[in-house]
Amino acid sequence: METITKKLYECFNDMGVPTSALEENANLIKDLGLDSLDVTDLILRLETIFEINIPDSDWTHLQTIKDIKQYLMQAEFELA
Repeated sequence: METITKKLYECFNDMGVPTSALEENANLIKDLGLDSLDVTDLILRLETIFEINIPDSDWTHLQTIKDIKQYLMQAEFELA
């Protein structure tokens, strides 16, 4: 979990989102100010960093930091 969080936060930092804004329930669009292109960029970065494929149908379920962490933990579990 710690590694997932660290990598996730680094990804957001690389996109210009400060760590102080990354609260568990922070909504990507409403709270962090990402637009649809930013979210697409984020998903592509996550796929590269975590070496996973996130189907388009799953994107709509990834609305908060917590959602993303849970998704990544599940993906890590399924790969193990």
